[in-house]
Amino acid sequence: MRNGKWSDDASNVVYSTYKQSTGCKTSAVHGHGYMSTRPTERESMKAQLEEQARATDAANQQNQDLEDEIEKLNEKLANQEAKSERKFEEKLQQFKEEESKKILALRDKFMAALQGCRRNPVSSNYPKSSDISGEATPPVEKMEKIASKTPSSKAT
Repeated sequence: MRNGKWSDDASNVVYSTYKQSTGCKTSAVHGHGYMSTRPTERESMKAQLEEQARATDAANQQNQDLEDEIEKLNEKLANQEAKSERKFEEKLQQFKEEESKKILALRDKFMAALQGCRRNPVSSNYPKSSDISGEATPPVEKMEKIASKTPSSKAT
């Protein structure tokens, strides 16, 4: 169609047939004019390769981003582990120092008590083996003497 007129007899036939069957009063040519031409094999291969290259680049970029994120997370985890280890070591060292101080204090207290016992010997109320007069229970000979001095109930 050029300037609103049909240039070809075949196109006119198609147009008139279409116009009669649809009842449409359009002046546009209805035929193969709206379809694009099929791409050649070379063009389709080129488009396919470009799409693969874009997909590969996108996948590579995504993989690189993920690797960077993994690296950052591993560094963060390592830092947290190191910090936790330092805190643990500090608390362990503090605990050891406190226990050492407690042990030294108990040792000093024990040594002071031991020195006090050596300076002031405890006077014992226990009789020596040669002196039995301070015993709670008198020896048998004394018991016999005491028994002989008391009047017995057998005299009746």
